Amino acid sequence: MSLDEEIAIYQFGQGISSHKELVAHFMQLTNDQKKISFYELHRLIRQLNPLAADIEVALTESPLDDSYTSGFNFTSRWLKMTSLTQPEEENNYIFLLYLFKTTYQRHYQLKKQDPENWRYQDLSNPEIVQNILKTHQNLVETIYSDPSYRSEFLSLAKLWNDRFNFRDPNYLKPTPEHANQYMNYDDLVTAYINTFSIKNMRSIGILRNSLEKALSRQYKVDAQQVERLISEITERYLRENYNTTFNQ
Repeated sequence: MSLDEEIAIYQFGQGISSHKELVAHFMQLTNDQKKISFYELHRLIRQLNPLAADIEVALTESPLDDSYTSGFNFTSRWLKMTSLTQPEEENNYIFLLYLFKTTYQRHYQLKKQDPENWRYQDLSNPEIVQNILKTHQNLVETIYSDPSYRSEFLSLAKLWNDRFNFRDPNYLKPTPEHANQYMNYDDLVTAYINTFSIKNMRSIGILRNSLEKALSRQYKVDAQQVERLISEITERYLRENYNTTFNQ
C-alpha cells in the first residue's frame, strides 16, 4: 500500500471522503493486487484493536443490505476472513472499509491532532497532506543516498530478483542430464523449489529485520513507516539494477 493510498483510507475514516472512490480503485486491481489490498486493510484494522461490537456498527453504517453476511469471525481481537472471493469481493471490501472507519473513529476522538502521528491530523487540510507526503519522500531520498545502507539494499534487491527469476516458468526447464536420474524430475524440482524458497525468504527476512531495526533507531520511525521505506527503496534498487518491480 502506497502512502497516498493509506492517506485516502484515513481520509475516509475521518469522514472526509466517500467509500466509492476507494472501491472504484480496488475493483480495477488484478486478483493478486486485490488480495494484497484486502490484507493490508485488514492489517490496519487489527492495529486499531477492534471490538466485537464494531462489526455490527460497521454493518449498520455501511450501504450493504441485510442479505450481506460479513464472513468474519472475531476471536481474541483478530478478525478471521473466511471468504474474499467473487462475487462478494466488492461487498467484502466495502465492509472492511466501514469496519476500519468504525474502529478508527474511536481512536481519532482521543488522539485528534496528535502532532506525533500524521494519521490523527486533519487530513482535510491539503497543506497537511502535502507535508506528510513531502516528509516521507525526503526521508526516502535521505536513506537511499546514505552509503552505509547501500550494500544491504543491493543484497535485498538481488534476493528479490532471484526469487522473481525462480518463479519464471523457463527458469527450471528440464535438461538432458535429468533423463537418467534415479529421482523423478518433478520430485527433484519440487525438492529444489522448497529448499530455495525457504532459504531465500529466510535471507530476505533476516536482512529486512536488520534494516528495520537500524532505520527505526536512526530515523525514529514506527514499524509501518519503516516497512514502507524499505519496500519503496528496495523497489527503486530493483528498477535500477534489474529493470523489474514487485508488481511485475
